Amino acid sequence: MNMVKRIINRGILILSVLIVTGAAVGCEILDFDAYKTPEMLVIQPATKTPNALQQSVQVDILCDIKWKVELSDASWAAVENLVVGKDGKGSFTLTLSPNTGKEARELDINVTAGKGKASINITQEGLDTFFSASPLVLVGTDVAKASFKAPDAWKAEVVSGKDWLVLDAAKGYAGDAFVSCHASDPNQNIGSREGSLKIDFGTVSVELPVFQNQMDVILSQESEASFDWKGGEFSVHTSTNVIYTIECKASWIRHTQTKALNQATEEFVVDPNTTSSERSAVIHFTGGDASYTVQVTQGAMDPFLGISTPGFYGIGGMDYVLGSNGWNQAGRKALPGGGLELRLMNRSTLSVITVSDIKADAKVGSQAYITVVMKTGNRESLHTSYNATVIWEDDSLLWFKTDPSTCFIVKK
Repeated sequence: MNMVKRIINRGILILSVLIVTGAAVGCEILDFDAYKTPEMLVIQPATKTPNALQQSVQVDILCDIKWKVELSDASWAAVENLVVGKDGKGSFTLTLSPNTGKEARELDINVTAGKGKASINITQEGLDTFFSASPLVLVGTDVAKASFKAPDAWKAEVVSGKDWLVLDAAKGYAGDAFVSCHASDPNQNIGSREGSLKIDFGTVSVELPVFQNQMDVILSQESEASFDWKGGEFSVHTSTNVIYTIECKASWIRHTQTKALNQATEEFVVDPNTTSSERSAVIHFTGGDASYTVQVTQGAMDPFLGISTPGFYGIGGMDYVLGSNGWNQAGRKALPGGGLELRLMNRSTLSVITVSDIKADAKVGSQAYITVVMKTGNRESLHTSYNATVIWEDDSLLWFKTDPSTCFIVKK
């Protein structure tokens, strides 16, 4: 009897241990959030495009359940300072190694929460975009500079091209900065020559290529010019060390003057384009062995600008022109905020059109929210709202365009 009692007690003890142990294991393994779909899962980095030398990006996570984060490329980035906060908020620091290459590099931040997943792409810029400009191009013996945002105090030195490359601004502090240099002579040799600057930011060093073109050069920042149908004036600023000629076969582009030589400003005028077609032309700069081109494009005139009779064109597929088919202006009153209400009436059909919220002082490019109400007798047959843009004005008329086929031409 005592042996049976001892066996029973021992069995109860073993069963108790198993129950306790099983419960502990179950609490450790079972993750109820793993079976949920989050109602909210948002990744919010402070920036998606850190610069080449930026070493950290703060990332906030908005999620209502537990989450975990992984990176698609851990060779140059890591997750640190992970905080899974309360009320669905969390964060971590994405630490980056400096990108000393020319090209940008990318990785994905992947966040998993239960059955939900979210990803966002981070692109760390390369050195080609860290410096503006990069590479640094010298013209003659002029000073040129490359701007950048320094992460720390910095200093520069000439690595290659020491026989002709001279530093002007060679050190500075963290924040907005620039390094500048010039060539000791204008390079009258054939072909360009290359040098480089090394810039130290504490523990990080990068190189900035420097080029100097050969003697015959025509350089400019303006390679394109675009105009609407009205035309206008534009300038081409050139840096050159040759005397050049300018040629353009389009009669609607006129070269008006040249200001100075070497550092020149070429002035041009584009005539109005009153046709229904866009047009383009090329301006050629030629001097010595150098050449440069500027592409000029001009849009066509809007067809409605060829109409100067007040009226409402294209409403409901029909035109309501002042003084035509019995339509005449029957009323005009000012609305609060500087708008106008205009009424056209056709007495023969007992029809009335009311147009409100047209601005008499509107300028080209400004917008107005126009409401059109049409009645025949006591019956309202049309009630439409338009978001219109002013496309032209003169001393007496305004042209409001809403889409390719609807235009309001009204008296001021």
